Amino acid sequence: MAEPGRHQAADEIMNWFVSLSLANDERILPAVRGVAAAAARQASFESAEVERIACAVAGAAQVAMLASRGHGPTIDLWFELRARQFEVRLKYLDAGPAPRAAIDGGGMETVEFSREGRYTVCCLVRTLP
Repeated sequence: MAEPGRHQAADEIMNWFVSLSLANDERILPAVRGVAAAAARQASFESAEVERIACAVAGAAQVAMLASRGHGPTIDLWFELRARQFEVRLKYLDAGPAPRAAIDGGGMETVEFSREGRYTVCCLVRTLP
């Protein structure tokens, strides 16, 4: 962050992080999409890319909700901008392997899955233009 009285250079990217805990309820998917769009706009993506990213995040959240139904009441969602990388992570409790084929990465460059104990973590990454 720029010092007081000093302007931030145009090519300097301010790193930020947002964390949410979502109810495992598909009725909140429009809100997830809205938050994802706001985060992508904050990361300086163009409007067409914002829409693609928001769709990818909402789709990943829906898959997480379906996979964790009956296993966990919440899904953790993180948005992070760091070193020109926009990263979205969903962490959810499920009973089996991650449903890799079900996630459409749409507006993201990579979609990766990992396990943290009994939790699946889906990580979607996009580099800033």
